[in-house]
Amino acid sequence: MYVGQSTNITRRLSEHKNVHQHSKENYAYSVLAECDRTDLDGLEDYWIDKLGTYEYGENKTPNF
Repeated sequence: MYVGQSTNITRRLSEHKNVHQHSKENYAYSVLAECDRTDLDGLEDYWIDKLGTYEYGENKTPNF
């Protein structure tokens, strides 16, 4: 699982799908929250922590 943020979800999903198009793994994409731009970093940190995606997922940079 990976948590990320975007101000243009259509573009972001397209970028991810292009990166993973030759992967044998299946990927699903979900919007966890919608917010103002000023809240993006805080919500990303919240979901990374809540879902444990730094320790057990695909997030490789700690957001503290």
